[in-house]
Amino acid sequence: MVSSKTDCIIYDRKGVKIMPYEIIYQIQKATKNYAETFEIINDFLEFLELNNKDDVIKKFKDELKDLADKNGICPKCGCNLKLKTKPSYLAEAWGIPIYEDYVEYEYCDNCKWTSDED
Repeated sequence: MVSSKTDCIIYDRKGVKIMPYEIIYQIQKATKNYAETFEIINDFLEFLELNNKDDVIKKFKDELKDLADKNGICPKCGCNLKLKTKPSYLAEAWGIPIYEDYVEYEYCDNCKWTSDED
């Protein structure tokens, strides 16, 4: 059961408050797999979106992003990220583009998410 839209608190069957972080933690603890945890939570968020629970969705997405940031995993699917590089455009001289040092960004092989998207 979810309370009013303003406070975004979830209650268990006994009426005890549960925060999204606690739910995500318990799922992670049970699955021992970030990708599976993200899949479960993202399926749950799709269900909430169909039922217009925007406040709960935002809280869960924030928690997933924090979990991903702390563990170096994809915020979209929970798989491991890799570092990729690309040249950084500097200027143009005589119609020829000039690039300098490479810029590193994170990339997910599984869902193709990149930190360039943020």
